[in-house]
Amino acid sequence: MRPWINGLVLWILSAIPIYYGFQDLTLEYPFICHLLLTWSLSTILFFIFIWIFRTDTPLLYTQFHSYPHRLIAPFLASTAQSFSPTPWLFNRYLETYIPGFIQVYLPFKTIQETINVKTRNPHIHLDGACSITWTPILKQHIKYPEMSPILVIVPGLTGDITAKYCRRMMIAAVNNGWQAVIFNPRGRGGVKFKSPQAYSVGYTEDLRQVIEYIHNKHPKRKLFGVGYSLGANYLAKYMGEESEKALLSGAVCCACPTDPIVCNVALQRQPLMDKALAWILKKILLADEVLEIFKKRPSIQCEKALSCSSLRQFDHYIIAPQFGFRSCTEYYRKSAAGYTLMDIANPTLFIYAKNDITVPIDVFCLEDYDGNANICALITRYGAHSMSWPQGVWKWHSWQGQITMDYLKSVFMMKCRQELDESNNC
Repeated sequence: MRPWINGLVLWILSAIPIYYGFQDLTLEYPFICHLLLTWSLSTILFFIFIWIFRTDTPLLYTQFHSYPHRLIAPFLASTAQSFSPTPWLFNRYLETYIPGFIQVYLPFKTIQETINVKTRNPHIHLDGACSITWTPILKQHIKYPEMSPILVIVPGLTGDITAKYCRRMMIAAVNNGWQAVIFNPRGRGGVKFKSPQAYSVGYTEDLRQVIEYIHNKHPKRKLFGVGYSLGANYLAKYMGEESEKALLSGAVCCACPTDPIVCNVALQRQPLMDKALAWILKKILLADEVLEIFKKRPSIQCEKALSCSSLRQFDHYIIAPQFGFRSCTEYYRKSAAGYTLMDIANPTLFIYAKNDITVPIDVFCLEDYDGNANICALITRYGAHSMSWPQGVWKWHSWQGQITMDYLKSVFMMKCRQELDESNNC
C-alpha cells in the first residue's frame, strides 16, 4: 500500500484518541479550538509518517567492475545513497504538477542567441531557427577554459528557458562554477517558426548543430549535457548516433522515454494530462500565425489536428508527417533512443522514478546496462515526473540537480586525469 494512504489511515485513527485525550484539557475553550487542536496534531503525525516512510535508497545499475563507472560510482555514494522527497508532495500527482507552479528566479542575467539550423536532408526536413540562453561568462571561464565546463540543458516537450526545472538546473550549474546554456527548440524561447517544421522526440539534427556551434565558439572547454523527458530521449539518441564522435563528454538523461510507445500507453491512462499536453501543443504549433505557416506543408493535416484531444492524435496529424513518418506509431518506433543505447561511448546517466505517471519504469531494461559499460541508471521509488525530484521540508531543493552535478563533475575529473596521463606519457 502507498505510504500516503497508510499515513491517511494513521491520520484518521490518531484523531480519535487525540480528540478524547485532550477533551478534559480544553473544556474551558470553545469546541472549535478542540477540533483545531485535534486536526493539527493528527496532521503533524501524518506528515512525520510520510517523511519517515518515503525516505528512499535509490538503486544504481551499471557495470561497477568496468571502466568508466568503476571510477565514477564512488563519487555518487554520498548523494545517491538517500533521497527524501518533500513530505508536502505526498503522491505522484502532487510531485508532478506542483513544482511547475513554484516560481524560480534566476539570480543572474541571461544572454540569448538565435541560431539558424540547416537541414541535411532537404527531401524531408526544413531549415529553421533555434535559440540558446546562456548564464554569464565569468573571468575564471575566460582565464582557465580547460577547467571551465559548459552544461547544455535540453528541456522537455513544452519546455524552454521558462521551464522551472531548467532554471533549477541552471542555478545548480552556476553554483558549482560551471556555465550553463539552455537549448530552446524551434518555436520556443521567444523564437518564431521560420518554416513548417517543429521539434520531435527523435530529431537530433538541431541539437547536433547547436552543440557544434557551442564547441566551435569555446573549443577549449568541455561540454556536458542534461536532458529532460522528450529532450532526454533525443539527447540520448544523439549520444548513441555520434558514439565516439560525440562532442559531449558526458550526459544525464532524466525521465528518458527510451520507448515512446510504452510511454504513450501510460499517458493514455492519464486522460487529463494527455488532453492538457495536446492543448498546450495546439497553442504552440497551431496558433493563428503559426497555423498559416504549417498549412503550407501539404503532408500536415492541420484541420484534423485542431480537433484532436490526445497527444497521440496530435503526433499522428502534425509531428509524424513533418519527419517523413506515415503514422504516429512508426514515428514512435523509429524515434526511440533505446535503439542507440548500445552505441553510447561517453558516460551517460539515466534517472528514473518508479512512480512516474508518463515515463513508466517499464522502459528501463537491466540488460541494456549489462551490455554497455558507458551507461548507468539510478532509480528512485518517488519523484514522479517532476524533473527535479524535490526534497526538503521548509526549503525545497532539487535532488536531481545535485546528483547530476556530482555525476558530471566526476566525469569531468576523470577526463582531465586521462588527458594529464596522456600528456605525461608523450
